[in-house]
Amino acid sequence: MPEEKNVQILLLAPDLLGESLSKQINEANIGFDVLLRQEDLSKSPGLVIWSIDNLNTPTNLQIEIKRIQDYWRPTPLLLLLPNKLEFNQTEVLELNSEGILQDPNIKTLLESIKTINNGGRVVRLKETKSNQITKESLGLGQWILETGIEQIDKDLNN
Repeated sequence: MPEEKNVQILLLAPDLLGESLSKQINEANIGFDVLLRQEDLSKSPGLVIWSIDNLNTPTNLQIEIKRIQDYWRPTPLLLLLPNKLEFNQTEVLELNSEGILQDPNIKTLLESIKTINNGGRVVRLKETKSNQITKESLGLGQWILETGIEQIDKDLNN
């Protein structure tokens, strides 16, 4: 059997989306083989990509992330989130993952795969109208105060 040069990626995604993303990444010829089933792996994957189509709660999502990370340790995890999030961006940023992309295009996905493969981290979320309104309506002092209070509250609850 010839030695494999490409890094294997396990893509956990709904069937049609998984097939489409797999084909696009494989056709980009960037040194990765994207596989849709664990049985197809010939070695431990260099990256696990999880395309999440149903976001329940941040707590449930974090539990599933931990399960995936425990099973595939030390393989990095890249989360692909849908365009519409059911919870706020602060909760998304608290997820424990090497990469978080919200509704990425193929170029962003390919760049992120390369970055994570080289040991980096990636977070790209879409700007929401509620965040824009909050930023515009709050002055710098008010924003710093509210952010500080949120952080203290978070620290006290942990």
